[in-house]
Parts: sequence; structure tokens; C-alpha cells
Amino acid sequence: MTWRVVALDALPDEPWRNGGGRTRTIAAQQRAGGEPPWDWRISVATIERSAAFSAFPGVDRASVLLGAGHIELSADGESAVQMHQPGEVAVYRGEAPWHAEIQRVGPPLSLLNVMTRRGAARGRVQALREDAVLSGHVFAVVVVEGGWRVTAASSGEALTLSAGCCAVLDREPGRSIACRRIERVSNAGWLAAVSIELA
Repeated sequence: MTWRVVALDALPDEPWRNGGGRTRTIAAQQRAGGEPPWDWRISVATIERSAAFSAFPGVDRASVLLGAGHIELSADGESAVQMHQPGEVAVYRGEAPWHAEIQRVGPPLSLLNVMTRRGAARGRVQALREDAVLSGHVFAVVVVEGGWRVTAASSGEALTLSAGCCAVLDREPGRSIACRRIERVSNAGWLAAVSIELA
């Protein structure tokens, strides 16, 4: 499999249905029929104002705050979810009627969102500031600051990325889980990393 590398700013963006923000899709695995129309989806949202999140029944969600600002998610019957610093990760259920209350100075808030359909996939999102090894059927990285190198543990194939770039390695269902080593090659920096295991 080959990495697909793209600048985040080059991805087409779409407005939310409620007008509260915009979304750029990094990658998704589509499925025929049913809701949602995918088994997993990785995207970056920009949130311009406090607004309701769309409901996704049967979906697990994870978000990581990519830039400055504060966001609090609340829903009846659910514990509040807060992200106050870049790199903070929140995990929450897609069917809950979440409302996002945001505080920002300057640009809209930016969130990396990973959604996985229960029974089809499981996702993990984390902010990395040091070297790490990740495993899964699907990998994605979004470089926020600094320079990073991703290396295949088996072949040694390496990819170097800079801030503003994202890369996805989507393995076919049924293929064995593989490992990728992520290394920081600059003095400082961080990235958001996604690993997805398919059922």
C-alpha cells in the first residue's frame, strides 16, 4: 500500500448542515446502503461559532483540538466533554445530541474528527510529541507543528512530513495489522495520529 499525502488546505471543504462550521474529509471507507454511509471517516472541522453537532447513531467519535481555543460538548444524560489545549482528545458517543460551546480569539477552532461505525471498526486518536509505534489496518497523521518521519516497521519505507500535511495509509480489509514507527525529526512539534482496526 502507498501513502496518500496531501496538504490540509488543498482538501475541499463543505459547510455543515446547520451552518456552524465546515468540514474537510481526509479519508473514509464507504459502504453500500445504511446510515451512516461509511464504516469509518477521518476529517478536520473548523467551527466558527457555538453550534449543535449532527447525530450519528451507532457511531463512536473521537476528536483532538488542533489549535488554540476552548470547546465544551454537552448533551442530556452525558458527562460534559472539554478540550482546552491543543492536543487534548475527547471520546464520545455519536448518537447523543451534543452541543458545542466554543471560545476562540482569532481563527475558527480546528478539530480532527474520527468516526467509526460500531461493529465495523474501532479507532484511536492521540496527540504525539515524541516517537511512537502504532498498529492498525488504517493509519493517518496530521502534522500540526515540526517535521516528522513515518517508517514501515517491516520494509523500512520512510515518509517525511511537515506542518500542514496529512497522510493516510488505508489497508484493504482482511490484510494483517501492520506497524508504523513515527519519529520527530525537528527540535519540537506535535502531530495527531489515527489508527483504525477493522472488524
